[in-house]
Amino acid sequence: MKKLLILLVFLLICLFSCTEITSNNTVEITNGEEITLEVGESIELTAKHNFVSESTYAWYAMNSCILVSETGVVTGVKEGTCIVRVVIDGCKDTIIINVVDNKEITL
Repeated sequence: MKKLLILLVFLLICLFSCTEITSNNTVEITNGEEITLEVGESIELTAKHNFVSESTYAWYAMNSCILVSETGVVTGVKEGTCIVRVVIDGCKDTIIINVVDNKEITL
């Protein structure tokens, strides 16, 4: 019984200490919370993090109205609202990208 109690206390200490460490690590996209692009227009997203890491940022487009490169360059492909996520060492941030099609229609 005593061994079980010691094991339980040890696991609780590990759980809370790990939560404390990871909750201090953050990543932030520095371009703001929302951007509007025209179809065909590109912008380079940038991010910063508050911890030492040898990893690189991974950029992901959450749907198909944009393309996003490995370096964070986003290009509007078709009209719509998209979300881009950046991840580094398990920390994540997102930005909303609105893509508009400002083509003039001639009749």
